[in-house]
Order: sequence, then C-alpha cells, then structure tokens
Amino acid sequence: MRQEAIDTPPYASEQGGVPNTSARLHMWRRVSQGSFLLLLVFVPMLGLFRVDVATGAFVIGSYQIWFSDFSIVIGFWVFVASALILTYSYLGAVFCGWLCPQGFLSELGTNLMRRLLGRRADLGVDGSAVKVAERKKGIGNWIKLGAAFLGGSMLMALIPLLYFYPAPVVWHFVTLTPDPRMPLSIYWIYFVFVVVLLIDAALIRHLMCRYFCIYRIWQHSFKTSQTLRIGYDASRSDDCIKCGYCLSACAVDLDPRDTELYSGCTACGECIVACDRLHERKGSAGLLSFVFPEGKKGSSNMATIFG
Repeated sequence: MRQEAIDTPPYASEQGGVPNTSARLHMWRRVSQGSFLLLLVFVPMLGLFRVDVATGAFVIGSYQIWFSDFSIVIGFWVFVASALILTYSYLGAVFCGWLCPQGFLSELGTNLMRRLLGRRADLGVDGSAVKVAERKKGIGNWIKLGAAFLGGSMLMALIPLLYFYPAPVVWHFVTLTPDPRMPLSIYWIYFVFVVVLLIDAALIRHLMCRYFCIYRIWQHSFKTSQTLRIGYDASRSDDCIKCGYCLSACAVDLDPRDTELYSGCTACGECIVACDRLHERKGSAGLLSFVFPEGKKGSSNMATIFG
C-alpha cells in the first residue's frame, strides 16, 4: 500500500499534545452542514431564487427572467463555474464532506440505523447485508427506523417545493389550508419528492456519493496532485496500532492512510478525529491530517489545471 510521508501535522501543538483543531472539527462540520441546509431553505423563502413554473420564468429577487431569455445571464454562470473549478482544484471534495445535503442526510441515516439496529448495522458501499445486533432484532426497532426515515423524507421534501411554489402556498399545503393558488400538481410533485428521498435515505445514501454522483465525477476532472486531501504521517507508522479505527470512521469505506488522488474521499475529516481521539490517551497527535501535497519544483496548482 502506498503511504505518503507527511511531516508533523500542522495543527499539533509544540508540546506534542492533542490538537484543539481536531477536537472541534466534528462540531464545526455539523454546523456548516446545518447552515448550508438552512441556506437552501431561506434562498426561496426570501425570494432570492425560485422557479415560477406557471409563468415560465426564473424569479431572482424582484426580477423575472424568462426561460427563453436565460442566455442573458450566461456570464454569471460562467463566473460561477470558474469559481467552482478553482475551489475543486485547491480544496477538492470539501463541499461533499462539509456542505452537501446528500452527505449530511446519509450520515444521519447511517447513525440512526446503528443506534436502532446495532453498532455494526450499516448499508455498506460493498453491497453487504445489514448486520443487526441480536438484542435489537425486534420488530419495534424496524418500525421506529422506518417511521424516522419516512418522517424525515416528508420533512425534507418540503424544501424543493419552496423552489417551485411561493412560500405561502407551501405553508397552506402543510397546514391543509385551502388556497386558490395551490395547483393539484403540488400533491403529485410532493409525493415524488418523498419517495425519492425515502429510497435515498433507506437504500442509497453514500452509494450515491461514491458511485453515482455526477457532481463528483465532474469534480474529479479538476483535481490535481496539489489538491487538499488526507495525509498520513508514515514516519510515525510504529504508532499506528492497526486498530482500524480510522477505517470504521470513514463513511465511504476507504483507507484514510492511502487516499489516492481520484479516490472517493469526501474530505470530511472524521478519520482525523477518530485517530486523534485514539492517540489522546498517549498525549500525542494522530497520524492523519489535512495536507496540500507539494507538486514538482517550480510547478503551481494553476499550471497543473491548465496542463
């Protein structure tokens, strides 16, 4: 297995203590994921962006851009695409691990399954069967799990509705209040969203992230040898007790000690937290950290992208 030697992690203290950055990493990642989810809710509610199907227009603030005239904002989309390319090339899959709602909901689904069915219960990316703990094989836990998945899907399905219908209409739909602006199609659209999200939460989850996400495939096109990724301190390999703690913390079943350039790593950093917690007992930092690998002498990340 290829292991890249990395100097002492930049976040470790000079005294060799456990880094505070890692201790807060998990908390800040949850904050960023929750904040981005709230942003998706407030964007249509505040009128910043919405699709008006009835009039055939995009609603941006107080302006309407007809579908046929969408080319007038092509410059904006070129700017956004360029910014995303630069982000990918430097920060890699940080969006996937820190902001993406798919990753956030996948993690919540996995944690819920482990809580109700046992620590080893998981929908692995290798297609293996779910291993249910003996003491949790009762039908009651399965009912709780199904109800949680269904309730969560029904709640999350309201978010895409906000992008197609005004917020007051969606509110009247939720409260079952009559509204002349509410089309019958809203029930069918909501049902489709609920079914898609339920299948995603119960059966797909991180399989989407690793194998099917078109966003990730496009993103890989702009990663370079200098893109942010997980680094393993091979010079301290004797401190690695082969416990597999970092492997069990990885949501996409990768070995964090050997993250290839085009691996399915989402840069969530949970393996870093797991390794640091294990080495905390010794008063030392873990062997994993976020790194920007150095390219060839004289080369730059931008030059690699153009190449």
